[in-house]
Amino acid sequence: MKTLYIISNDKFYKNKYTNHNDLASILQAFKKKYNIKIIARNSKVKFKFLTIQNKINFYDFFSIKTLKHLKSLNKETKFLFISLTPFSIFVFLFLRIFFNNFFLYLRSNGFNEYKIIFGGIGYFFYYLMLRGVINSVKLIISSKDLNFNKDSFYLVKPSELTEIWFKNIKKNSINRGNLNLLYLGRYRKEKGIHDFIQLINTTKLNFHMKIYGVDYVNSFINSKRVKYLPQITNINKIIKAYDDCNIFILPSYTESSPKVIWESLARLRPVIVFDEIRHVAKNKIGVYVCKRNLNSLIKTIEFIMKNYKLIQKKIKKNKFPLKKEFHQQLIKIINSK
Repeated sequence: MKTLYIISNDKFYKNKYTNHNDLASILQAFKKKYNIKIIARNSKVKFKFLTIQNKINFYDFFSIKTLKHLKSLNKETKFLFISLTPFSIFVFLFLRIFFNNFFLYLRSNGFNEYKIIFGGIGYFFYYLMLRGVINSVKLIISSKDLNFNKDSFYLVKPSELTEIWFKNIKKNSINRGNLNLLYLGRYRKEKGIHDFIQLINTTKLNFHMKIYGVDYVNSFINSKRVKYLPQITNINKIIKAYDDCNIFILPSYTESSPKVIWESLARLRPVIVFDEIRHVAKNKIGVYVCKRNLNSLIKTIEFIMKNYKLIQKKIKKNKFPLKKEFHQQLIKIINSK
């Protein structure tokens, strides 16, 4: 069986648990075709996403044992970097001395993310990191706005959708006077969820909102309208979260190919995004773009609720990307010379 080294900025707990579902999904894609070895960092905090720990070997990069192991490998060994971060750059600069077969999978537009988090200096820093690797890697992208290299591999949209997502879809109550909103994702600055709560809390709308993905729930104060909840990983619980809402909110300032949009649409729940990521609505029926102000948001919500059943019928016409298609194409790319 071939060997594939995957370098990730995500951390691991006891070589089994990771803090990012995307990585867990990527590992699943390769488990039958490759002997997987992870180069990452250890964590003392237990995460929720269980990896295929019986199929992989974990290497802490900051270990003498790991460095000795890497030096013993064949020069043509394949390495797949997940995202571009200071950690991955550090690892790349070391590996570049001995190896030359690198893939870089960009899951999102790092320029936008770094600019939002760190300002203009963040944008420039990401540019320097990209310039440092772009001519030495085979680039894998899931959005055409990430095409920084003419020889890029274009990957079908990342997806977690399997048959279960399209079964037993719960009918929800359509009551404009009692609106149920949902956010499911990381509670981070670039995700815009904090700003969204501040915005919608100023309205007189009778709404309830559940926010899944809060790292330290006890540091948040629930209100009658907003409830903060920890990250969920169980597929049935995730599906129930979508089924219990009327509208899914994705208030991010930057996104590339968010899987949550397809998940919400699979459960026939409309999605609202803001102008900054209007590109994610392209070719998707049931995704509505509004301006990041209260007037535009309320108008969009009222339009959706007024036309809810018709919108749900139209959503069914979408061509949904499937998890197995994503995995098959990813394997094909890594198998390429």
